[in-house]
Amino acid sequence: MFGQPPVKLFDRHQTMGPNTQIINYRVSPDGMWCILGGISTGVGGRVNGNMQLYNVERELSQPLQGHAAAFCTIKIPGREDPAQLIVFHEKKAKNPAEPPWFYIKEIGRDPNRGPPFAVAPVSIPVPADGVGDFPVSMAIDQKHEIAFMFTRKGYV
Repeated sequence: MFGQPPVKLFDRHQTMGPNTQIINYRVSPDGMWCILGGISTGVGGRVNGNMQLYNVERELSQPLQGHAAAFCTIKIPGREDPAQLIVFHEKKAKNPAEPPWFYIKEIGRDPNRGPPFAVAPVSIPVPADGVGDFPVSMAIDQKHEIAFMFTRKGYV
């Protein structure tokens, strides 16, 4: 793997136009999913987040509006197979007054093995001095199954 030249897997989705600055890129533990994250200037100087979720096997992209995401694998009680999750922040550009949301969803599960694991989305509280802030990164602590989201202003 090391010492090999990079390989292009996919093109940017049209929602991640030429004015989008790429700020993060992650690959799932099984190497079958990628997430590309970027920011661009929106109405009134707001920072819009756009992400592109890409499935390597199917060669399909799905656009998401948000700033940060990460992948992890966890053991679900009562299930034999592990769950591969995407954890991400969502913030819709068209409704800036709406709070951001935090999602946890299983990806890549064989439908014959049952429904995918998911947690109901949760609204993310934004402090008064964090109105113009946005996430720049997300990290998963696999041992404790905790997701940490880091913002430009230093909030965790």
